[in-house]
Amino acid sequence: MFGRETATLPAVPSAPVLLSGSSGNGQMFVSDELGAAITTRLLVRDFDLDSRSDVLALSGYGARMFTNAGGSNGTFALHPQQLAVPNARGVAAGKFSSDDRLDLAVVGDSLGIFINDGDGNFGEPDSNAPVIQLRGDATVNIVIDSAYSDAGATATDSEDGDLTSRIVVANTVNTTLLGTYTVTYDVSDLSGNAAKPVTRTVNVQPQPATLQGGGGGALGLEILAALLLAAALRRSGQRRVVAGALAPDGDAA
Repeated sequence: MFGRETATLPAVPSAPVLLSGSSGNGQMFVSDELGAAITTRLLVRDFDLDSRSDVLALSGYGARMFTNAGGSNGTFALHPQQLAVPNARGVAAGKFSSDDRLDLAVVGDSLGIFINDGDGNFGEPDSNAPVIQLRGDATVNIVIDSAYSDAGATATDSEDGDLTSRIVVANTVNTTLLGTYTVTYDVSDLSGNAAKPVTRTVNVQPQPATLQGGGGGALGLEILAALLLAAALRRSGQRRVVAGALAPDGDAA
């Protein structure tokens, strides 16, 4: 509950936050005081995405934001960035950009649209894309039928910080088939800005040739040549014997 407490000068009025007591008897206690400006409109939302309710108080000077400190006593901290809109008289929270964060529209002498960066800061829409960096080498060579474990990549964004867990990987590597494969990494930040895709090349190569050991091939050729020579000599000897047997008497050598 948020209230307004007046005071007689020189005392200063305040805007207290009232919480219900733990006794359950309906009694309230002041947990914090959020400034002295007269509040004309109040929004209670999780503006900095920490799962705790924050307070935005509108006055004629603009909007003041108080972020929830997270303590059990219900204290708040004045956010360093305030929204100055002359003669502000209306404020609305909604999703005015492509992300899932609550943005603000403040009506005064003009209409101001303020885009949430996820930390409770409001300003121009986020147009900065995240950046992806490979882990390991950009080209990897592996032998067919061997195991392949991809080293992955990291992603960072100037607004959203570490986006590594949001990376989408397209990995078509088939270690049972020779060829060149591409692993692609993509990511977008919470505002929908897409990073430039990064790729890794994976070459699946054949098994290296195996050399014959012990000179077995050369020895086989030598044995074959010896056998051929022996066969040739044997045939030559048989021809000489036949020729001697057929020669006339007295003419044989």
